[in-house]
Parts: sequence; structure tokens; C-alpha cells
Amino acid sequence: MAKLKYNVGSMAGQNGVGVIYLGATDAGAEFLFVLHDHDANAGTAPKPLFLSKSSIANLIESASPNCMIARVVNFAGLMESPVTGLLDADGFITISNAPTTFPRLFDGSIALFSVKGTDVAASSIPTNTTIVTSTTVADWKAGKALTAGEDKDGDGVPDAPTVTSKGALQAAQDFVTQNPALSLLILALVILLIYWLVSMNSKKKGKRKKR
Repeated sequence: MAKLKYNVGSMAGQNGVGVIYLGATDAGAEFLFVLHDHDANAGTAPKPLFLSKSSIANLIESASPNCMIARVVNFAGLMESPVTGLLDADGFITISNAPTTFPRLFDGSIALFSVKGTDVAASSIPTNTTIVTSTTVADWKAGKALTAGEDKDGDGVPDAPTVTSKGALQAAQDFVTQNPALSLLILALVILLIYWLVSMNSKKKGKRKKR
């Protein structure tokens, strides 16, 4: 038995673009799943099918069309393979808090985190809708933050944004904004160093002329 948290992305399949959902076991272990059309539209409801985290990461890494996932999903905390008891005898997952409207296909109008479990509090819904891309998937897998304030490594302290994610120029601008006094001190030291180098160079040229 497991519970739905909310929808976190989409991926292309054989029968259209499916919605990717984030689920959790009673013990809190998280996993990804889609709703599988197991009977080829014969009338019964689609069933939750487990997805490994590496399969999604690989699709994003290869820039697969219509494949996306929210950056706030903790890659390290996701299951690579289902834990014992998660799947039923047919290989599907039983979701105990499924909503009445539980779409299988993504049509472009389903906002991230808009489909949630019936007992999921609105206050627990993420607000950061940043999407992992082929250029940031490595940082996502490594648990690095893409924006200031995120705590992707789970140590309780907001992570600093990575240079590879934001760019060196943006990182430098952020440093100046967040540390104005230290930035001025560094600037003053750089100016003094330049002045000293210019002075030393001038003295050397003066000595050469005297000779």
C-alpha cells in the first residue's frame, strides 16, 4: 500500500504522453510512477506502474521529447527498484489516497503539483516549478541546488547555488549582493595590488634609464 503525493512531470510512452506522479510508502520512501493502460482502453481504470529514477534521468539526459520532472524532487531519495511489498501480484501499485480525477495522459494543461493525494495538505505542495533539463540533470542527480534557499542535500541548511547551474557571472553578482562589505574589501585589496605592481614597474624603468 502506498500514497500519492502529487504530479511531478511527464514522459512519452507508447500510448501518449503520460503524467509522472510522486508516491510514498507508509514508511516515507519515495518513488515515481505513471498510470498504465493495462487493458488497452477496455474500460477498466489504468493502474499505477513503478518507474525507476534512472529511467527518467536517462530520458532527460538524452533530451527525450515531452519528458520532464520537477527540480524539487529529491533524486537521491527516489527508489531505483521497488521495495518489498510495494507491488501487488500483477506488478502494479495500490494507491490508497487516489483522487477522483486521476489523469493518465498529460495534455499540457495539467500544472505541476495540481493533482495530489486526497490527504495531502495544500501547505505541503512545493512552489518551485523549476524543471530539470538535459544541462542540469547532472546537478539534479548529484543533489546540488539550482536556486538559493533549496536544501537538496537534506542537512537542514539551505544550499548555495552551483556555478554550473547559474553561471559564473550570476554567481559573482549574487556574492556581491549578499556580501557587500567583504566585496568592497576585496576590491580595495585588488586596487592596492594593482597600484603596487604599477609602482614597482615604474621604479624598474627609472633604474634602467639612469644606467
